[in-house]
Amino acid sequence: LNGGNSNGSTNSYVVSVGGYGFSNINDAIAHADNGEVIALEENFQNNNSLVIANKDITLDLNNHNLIGNGNDGAILAENGKVTLTGEGLVHGTLGADAYSMGVWAHDAHVVINDGLYTNETDGSERGTDLIYASGNSLIEINGGVFEAATPQWTLNVKDADYKAGKANIIVKGGSFKNFDPANCLA
Repeated sequence: LNGGNSNGSTNSYVVSVGGYGFSNINDAIAHADNGEVIALEENFQNNNSLVIANKDITLDLNNHNLIGNGNDGAILAENGKVTLTGEGLVHGTLGADAYSMGVWAHDAHVVINDGLYTNETDGSERGTDLIYASGNSLIEINGGVFEAATPQWTLNVKDADYKAGKANIIVKGGSFKNFDPANCLA
């Protein structure tokens, strides 16, 4: 394991799980048991998506930034449950297909409690969904700040999956820049 006790250690770790530090976030996700909290211990930038698959975990932003390639979402949750909590930033950069999603839930349950969610655009509307649900997915937004590069696509559900009753986004709280989740086309 790449982990070591982060309490009292002089080592710097990207994330911690249960008091143990990991220099590689993917190792931390792989070793985390269902129900565990993975906390960012420093800012993290990734040239790919951070994929969280087949897990039931909480990702605590812990006042840090998570920046990733938005082509498949800075965070891509698949086949599990991911709870995003803590102050910090999740930012989707512009990917090769001009997609810049912050969070993509595919066949997953995502709960967003806190944080700032942003993305960027090349000026087109293609793929600039900030928070996106597809497949059998549910995204619950309890809080957080959402500032999409293309405001009308702050939240979006794949049309066919929504019409089939498979995917949905439920908004219970949060702040949305230039977007009204109760009156939108998403």
